[in-house]
Amino acid sequence: MLSDRAMRQLRRASVAARRLPGAVLLLDVVRRAFGRRKRTVTVGDFDGALRMRLCLHEHMQSQTFWFGYYSRDIILLFDRLLHPGMVVFDIGANVGEIALAAARRVGPHGRVYAFEPVPHLYQSLEEHVAINRLRQVVPVAQGLLNEETECTIFEAPARLGDGMVNTGLATIYGDKIRSRALGRVPMTTLDSYCRRMRISRIDVVKIDVEGAELAVLQGGMETIGRLRPYIVVEVQAETAKRAGYEPGELMSFVISLDYELFGIGRKGKLVPLTNAAKESFSNVLCVPHDASVP
Repeated sequence: MLSDRAMRQLRRASVAARRLPGAVLLLDVVRRAFGRRKRTVTVGDFDGALRMRLCLHEHMQSQTFWFGYYSRDIILLFDRLLHPGMVVFDIGANVGEIALAAARRVGPHGRVYAFEPVPHLYQSLEEHVAINRLRQVVPVAQGLLNEETECTIFEAPARLGDGMVNTGLATIYGDKIRSRALGRVPMTTLDSYCRRMRISRIDVVKIDVEGAELAVLQGGMETIGRLRPYIVVEVQAETAKRAGYEPGELMSFVISLDYELFGIGRKGKLVPLTNAAKESFSNVLCVPHDASVP
């Protein structure tokens, strides 16, 4: 077995090679090969000089290890969207990839509220905040919905198409794939949390909660109307239908709040969402009508 030091050297080579045309296909073979066994490697160069403990047998974390990022397009958009002193809500933070990247961009005088209700993911999130001494990040062991409640959360127990587990599939809407119950987790609303914590500024909200995106937005109508943040939201037909709505309902709801919608493409490029383009994008930037498009 290669040492951690050797693995980090391989990572540096892989991240650099990723920029070459067609290299991702070859590198993905390497990623899958190393993902057959459970192994965790600590890196110190995530998004520059941040530390992360990455599980090579986990779908999302393995891509962060070998390719540099999992959420590359969103993080590249953050390069234009975020500035020092801003306030970000990361709803569905997982182990903290986006929260950490946002923290570096808003700086020590900004704030990142990172919501993650899955206990083992929250533990990793807390660890990543601690080892990087990111005092501007506030981890929150809760999920957000349209009511204050408790929900059973489910995960996918089996390795999936690439031979790895995917902790990012955890959801309150169980199915044949997401079948293992992790227990009951606390839920609140965006409006309730902001009232309780006296939040007076939010610049960007990112929502990726495996089907509960519409419920999160419904539970934050007052806050969104008052603070007018940019919203980055995942829109997927499969997870939406499992939650009981169509993707178009989510988009129509955001438009009704006086927002414009843009698909987030490769390298963070924004494309206005027409009816024909709606099915081409899973990550959408919602821009208040009175704000500039980054």
